[in-house]
Amino acid sequence: MTFKDIAIKNFKGNIKKYLIYYLCNSFIVAMFFMYSVLIFNEKLWTTSQIEKGVLQGLMIPSVALGVFSLFFISYAHSTFIKCRKKEFGVFMHLGMTNGDIRKIIIYESMIVGLGSILLGLLVGVVFSRLFFIIILKLLEVKGISYIIGFNNFIFSIIIFSGIYLANIVTTIIATSRFEVIKLLKADRVIQSSRFSNPIFALLGLAIVIGSFIDLYKEFNNLGIGRVLLETTIIILIGLYLFISQLGGFLIKCFKRHRGIYFKKLLLITSLNSKFKQTKKIIFIISILVTVIIFYTGFMLNLCITAEKEALYTNPYDIFYAEIKDKNVISNEVIEEIVNRNKEEITKHKTLEFVYYYGTSQQQPAGEIIITDKEINKLKKTNLKVSKGNYVFLKQSDGISEDEKKDFKSFDMKLVFNSGTYELDNQENVFKRIFNSINYSYSEVKVVNESDYNFIKQQKGGYELGKIQLYNLGKWKDTKAIVDELKVKLDTINKTTGASNLPFNIYEDMLKVTSKIGYYNANMQGAKLLLFTSGFLGIFFFIATAIVLFLKLLSDIDKDKKRFNSMYKIGITEQEIRKQIASELKPLFFIGPIIGIILAFAYTIIFNQDSVYNARKYFIYSNITVSLVFLLIQLVYYFMCKKIYCDEILDGL
Repeated sequence: MTFKDIAIKNFKGNIKKYLIYYLCNSFIVAMFFMYSVLIFNEKLWTTSQIEKGVLQGLMIPSVALGVFSLFFISYAHSTFIKCRKKEFGVFMHLGMTNGDIRKIIIYESMIVGLGSILLGLLVGVVFSRLFFIIILKLLEVKGISYIIGFNNFIFSIIIFSGIYLANIVTTIIATSRFEVIKLLKADRVIQSSRFSNPIFALLGLAIVIGSFIDLYKEFNNLGIGRVLLETTIIILIGLYLFISQLGGFLIKCFKRHRGIYFKKLLLITSLNSKFKQTKKIIFIISILVTVIIFYTGFMLNLCITAEKEALYTNPYDIFYAEIKDKNVISNEVIEEIVNRNKEEITKHKTLEFVYYYGTSQQQPAGEIIITDKEINKLKKTNLKVSKGNYVFLKQSDGISEDEKKDFKSFDMKLVFNSGTYELDNQENVFKRIFNSINYSYSEVKVVNESDYNFIKQQKGGYELGKIQLYNLGKWKDTKAIVDELKVKLDTINKTTGASNLPFNIYEDMLKVTSKIGYYNANMQGAKLLLFTSGFLGIFFFIATAIVLFLKLLSDIDKDKKRFNSMYKIGITEQEIRKQIASELKPLFFIGPIIGIILAFAYTIIFNQDSVYNARKYFIYSNITVSLVFLLIQLVYYFMCKKIYCDEILDGL
């Protein structure tokens, strides 16, 4: 009998274990192929029907899929090899060497790997079309064809093969340490932790709670990106510490209640053993559920609040700015575009401003300077600025009172060829007056008309501009108008000379921003990421559930012996079913429950200063996603419990 024959016979004899492992790998290949259909479709990325930057959001779920696949395949492979150690021990006991075991692993891995690629590609081809059609429907895009090519297959095969081969090489290296006695006793060795102490569970819990409290306090301060990263790493360390010592902690707690402890002794000790064996997968499930609930809830919240956000962020339906000879278009042309698209202009406001960019005597600056008289024309403020002073207008309503108090006042120095002109800070105003999607327009310096005229008299260092603000009849029907206006302005700007301004942000200042554009970008992005993240969430759930079941299946022989011994001393089949159910519930639900709690903690932190009750919508979204996830988990639990109980009872 050749090694190839042995590998094939092993596959037939352990079909259930191989099948689960095989499906795990096939799922990964299928997912890569389905995502490649979006990544390699050039027409989808270049169509004007999708707002610019929306498809860039695919990078987040794509990276998540890659990182998860790396850990998932590695864990599934290591679990699969562990459950076969006794089998390898028998082979070595019969005379095989470590080299022979390596050959068996190589042959088996080739069979499983090639089979996984073929099935994964087949499933990917079948379901990728449906996946693509759903994406187009969500984005409300028409005229884009479904295309698959050579790149789709190569992309999926290369990424999967790289991860898969890395795990095989790791396993082959590990075979050099295989010993017959250790392999034969592998299923009877109780896993122990180097730091086995129930106190560590409390320490881990304290670390998690303390880190969240610290993050809540520091969230609105400067440098939050670094704080968020560092705190999250500490939370993960505390969470792993808590989960790894949870079994010992429960035993310690139950021992204080002797009646409960002795009554549930079998369950408690069994859970402690299973927690030690599955702590890594429970930890991974907790993290995945946290990310899925928070991220999917965030996208669902964006869908729900897209219209409110568009109205809040864009007081006017259309906004653009003329600077020097750029973006200059007559009112007659605007009216013609609007009328041709069967709309009407209900309001039109023009605000003159100075765009100050400085001289060679100072570092490049970028200031929008406007008079109090001009800004008051919009009838949203009643500013009166004294001569020699300025009012700093921050266009945001979502700033906390503490942030407003901490906002530092500073004098404004304008350097011209004739000298330096200084203005003192009179006050800071936090209010949204007009569209300020571009950063340049979110901060405006409001000055007295006398100071403004003095600035206009200087030579160099600034350009005059006009802010054009339009409101139309029905803003949701203005996409065609906005698109045509953008084309007209681009054409006009190409006929004018290049700008000599030293500021790169100048191009952003010329962009047309609109209520409908902001709304579509939010809706398209939110729908795309909601579907892809929800789809990935279901996939992650299935994948981790399969790995968890594979782990349980690897211990089924040991559990059969345990329950068979109990059956012989009088325990009934009904009692065995109850015992199995009691053991499986914590394994299936502790990870998701921890993940949901963490997701809600992050939700509260990220929305502590939200406007128009955004926190309420975010929490409602998280509750919805959590309930759906728990329902799916509950169905899967009952399925696994039935299969597992039938397997155990079948051997009695």
